[in-house]
Amino acid sequence: MKEMLHPTESPADESKKGSDAGKNQVRRGKAFNRTELVLLVLHLIRLNPTHGYEVITSIRDYSQGVYRPSPGVIYPILTSIEEEKYATTIESGGVKKQYSLTAAGEAYLAQHHEALRDTLIKMKKMVVSQTQKDPLIEEAFEKLKFSLRRLTTNRTINIEERAAIVDAIIEASEKIRRI
Repeated sequence: MKEMLHPTESPADESKKGSDAGKNQVRRGKAFNRTELVLLVLHLIRLNPTHGYEVITSIRDYSQGVYRPSPGVIYPILTSIEEEKYATTIESGGVKKQYSLTAAGEAYLAQHHEALRDTLIKMKKMVVSQTQKDPLIEEAFEKLKFSLRRLTTNRTINIEERAAIVDAIIEASEKIRRI
């Protein structure tokens, strides 16, 4: 796998390379470079032997939908890691290949554990930056919860009050959905 990191390189070294670095360079609009994706794919296969499509959905799920690599990115990586003997495959369900990590793949991950850690941290930062909560909305939500707690704690609400609360929550929910 010619595009993987040399064992003495790190993802930080890639950004210092010239324009001939090719696929390893982080391109404008790309969330991860190839090396980071290789590490992420190997990590996911180590956690759970899986099919290519499941790798894509695992990355999407792990990033809470912030990042979803295309099949055109993931399948060539899977082919490369198989050629490099970092993973083996078995046929499952006809044309599907199930990837499992090999001892060489384990060794590669161990050798690049800091780069993998940095990649996982990068993904978590992406998620946090994309999912930060709006303080005004959070305050309004907390006020709603407080009002409900105050109304329902240490007192029994009657049927009319209960119906009014449910109606108000449903009405607010419908108004929000229409925004």
